[in-house]
Amino acid sequence: PEDPLALGLVDALAEKKIRAFGPSRAGAQLEADKAFSKKMMRDASMPTAEGRTFTNLRAALSYVETRTEPLVVKAAGLARGKGVIVCSDPVEAIDAVRLIMEKKAFGDAGNTVVVEERLDGPEVSLFAFVDGHNAYILEGAQDHKRIGEGDTGPNTGGMGAYSPAPMLTDSIIEKCEREVIVPLLDTLGRHEIDFRGMLFTGLMLTAGGPKVLEFNARFGDPECQPLMIRLQSDLVEAM
Repeated sequence: PEDPLALGLVDALAEKKIRAFGPSRAGAQLEADKAFSKKMMRDASMPTAEGRTFTNLRAALSYVETRTEPLVVKAAGLARGKGVIVCSDPVEAIDAVRLIMEKKAFGDAGNTVVVEERLDGPEVSLFAFVDGHNAYILEGAQDHKRIGEGDTGPNTGGMGAYSPAPMLTDSIIEKCEREVIVPLLDTLGRHEIDFRGMLFTGLMLTAGGPKVLEFNARFGDPECQPLMIRLQSDLVEAM
């Protein structure tokens, strides 16, 4: 799960000379702090949704009131995969901001919110083993996060997944490696953040190409299980 990584489990193990597969506390910010993650996306000039970060309720509401397009409101902290509210119009977004920042639906995770344009297209995930400088790209997966049929209702931590995902073609994977993974590692390096372990990239395949939704930094996610089954099967056959 993400909480131990965000609290510095790998750092504590490293102090005891115990090797661990996973990012340090600094690296885990990619998932634990969506505001930080958005900053890394911008610094790396990777394709992602336009958005703003707010720590003040009134400022967030004022910004939403100026928009006309559908929006997505995200609690910046960890919310068990449920802190993202997809809104069909700014009125829903105002309600979402109040729910997160004023009513504290996700606790302290909602002290900061990220308000983004809503992207359209199928959502997929790309995985990579990372050693701090290099990335080994694995097969992608697709999960279904909204609780209702036809991708309706609120987001969940995941309602099921499968791998490989046919819509993640070789050309799209190569594009993501070139425009997302490599720039991210370079940017983290410039910030002296040594990310190691499994990098999980959430993508939206828009009409304008793949765009980054989020990064996760864990390996025990249900979305990874189809991939784990395939890897285990390959290992058995190899033995």
